[in-house]
Amino acid sequence: MRTRANLLTLSFLTCCLSLIILGAGTSARADTCFTPEEALDSLGPYDQVRSSQHFAVHFNVDESQGVTQQRVEELLAWFEESLEVMTSELGFYPPELINDYQLLVAVERLPSPTTGAFTSLTSCGLGGEMAYIVLNTQWFSDDQKLKSLAPHELFHAIQVRYAFEPFWGEDDSPNRWWVEASAAYMEWVVYPELDKRQKDHALQWTREPWRALQSHDSSGFQYGAWLLAASIEESLASGEWHQELWDGFLGKEELDVIDDLDSVLGENDTSFATEYGLFIERAATMAFDFSEDLDTPAAVWDAGQGGLVASHSASELPIDAIILATSSPPAPQTLGTSYVRVDAPDAAQALRLDVETLPDSTGRSRAFELRLIAIEEGEAGLTHHLDLAPRVGSAGTEAGSILLDSFGGAYQSLIIAASPTLPSTDGDSASWSYSLSLIEAQGGVGFIAVDGPGTVGGCESCSQVSTGPSTRRAHLPLVLLGLCLLVARRREGRRSRL
Repeated sequence: MRTRANLLTLSFLTCCLSLIILGAGTSARADTCFTPEEALDSLGPYDQVRSSQHFAVHFNVDESQGVTQQRVEELLAWFEESLEVMTSELGFYPPELINDYQLLVAVERLPSPTTGAFTSLTSCGLGGEMAYIVLNTQWFSDDQKLKSLAPHELFHAIQVRYAFEPFWGEDDSPNRWWVEASAAYMEWVVYPELDKRQKDHALQWTREPWRALQSHDSSGFQYGAWLLAASIEESLASGEWHQELWDGFLGKEELDVIDDLDSVLGENDTSFATEYGLFIERAATMAFDFSEDLDTPAAVWDAGQGGLVASHSASELPIDAIILATSSPPAPQTLGTSYVRVDAPDAAQALRLDVETLPDSTGRSRAFELRLIAIEEGEAGLTHHLDLAPRVGSAGTEAGSILLDSFGGAYQSLIIAASPTLPSTDGDSASWSYSLSLIEAQGGVGFIAVDGPGTVGGCESCSQVSTGPSTRRAHLPLVLLGLCLLVARRREGRRSRL
């Protein structure tokens, strides 16, 4: 167990306000609570200081890296503007002691060019602890990267004022993901024009959307979870929920981000389950109002970088596939999403989809969220939430079926999004399967509830059609461990691995 007195390090991978400028070579002002060397003995020495009302930047000029006095003055303006937006406009408490001392910012060449900065805490005498920030010189030549550091690192300094133990008290805290996700979200809130940074962060999620939402490691996946926060803001048409959430964290020694978020969303007439479902649905095509240039899981797949777990052409159908929990990736982890793309034939037909989700070893359902996105002219033309129902005689197994009419006519492809929402007692990944087949077009457009095995009435507004017994093959036994994705092509009677 760490104590709050331990050094906190938050790595970041990655209008103008009047400034009180000190002359070149001026020594550190007494307005900072500690010198760079007192904060961290590896910092400095520095021969330059530039200050604003709330911040003091210590640096050495390095024109080869873009570290100049003018650049630092721009940086100070961004820090002050970020502080103004977060505290005066959004209502967050400022960093601890920033009204008594300037917040120290040091500029160093950090070992990794992908690390933009880190924020830490150190003692401020009897006043308690105060945050300080270290920026990487290697980010100074890139306008968007450098500008993004101001709101991101400043929000880290704000976070520790609200709660420490629930986020950093344990290395494996299930709340740690929210530290970076919410800070990356604040970059967008303060500076929505930073489109390149938005895209970079989103890719950290889109390359591996099957990973657990609560993942936190050096890969930077958690930065991409800012999309969930932005999706919630899109639903509510406001960002007030975010400040309300952090207000609820204030002073807590224990908390659960997702439970607390569900409570806050409940006060806004929605829920975490609803917003999470909308998030994975929107993210399937990156159909967010705030950006039109984010890479979709399908685009990432086509570039050979992940994104989907499978992609099928119409010529492959009929097909049965099972994604085993023992194969991760691409098996979805808790609150992670498997995306599957199915491309339509040249002429309009109806696509039948049967889905089955499997329980953990104790027979407990993983409570999958199933979202379907019919693609029309490259965009989400129609979406559907497929409800699943328990399969009789199979504890914890759930199933659902649906038709998509005019597949190959109005719609050029279908994206399936499958996400387990409950944890397992025997590992984080979950097993699920799907069956795809083409039948004669039904003369309509859109999703149609089916009458047959696996039917669950998951399409209340759909018309009813009977397609006869499902041609789904009996599921292959789960003793086939180690296979990434097992596919049975029914018409050929053979099996192949993808």
